[in-house]
Amino acid sequence: MAVPTILQAIYDAYREKRLEDVLSCVDDDFRFIIQLPEELFPGGNTPRDKTETAEIMRHYMESYDFVSYDPGPIIVTGDKATAQPHVRLRHKRSGKVLDTKFRHLWHIKDGKVAVLEESFDLPAIEAFLKSVSEG
Repeated sequence: MAVPTILQAIYDAYREKRLEDVLSCVDDDFRFIIQLPEELFPGGNTPRDKTETAEIMRHYMESYDFVSYDPGPIIVTGDKATAQPHVRLRHKRSGKVLDTKFRHLWHIKDGKVAVLEESFDLPAIEAFLKSVSEG
């Protein structure tokens, strides 16, 4: 399967909260790097394995309604790909909506995703997380 097709399948499955379909597209040795400081996200930039990633994704699927999740163009260069998903996520408990873009750098190995590095508009994420924790 072509890289853009694999990544589009991951984005579709995640938006539709089909966690097992997301995980079927990633390598057994998959690593997820969430580029957030420790004070915003426990573990900060620590690479997460496939099991830890599943727990993180499950938490977000349970805690947020995905109002929209559009990956935009997927740009592939060799064994890497980038995308900048525009997301609107509604925090279920507070009702507050995060409207922002993520930055994704994907590393592909043997037709599966080996690494996902996710970065953010840090001030926007920080303000949103603070607002939902106060509510």
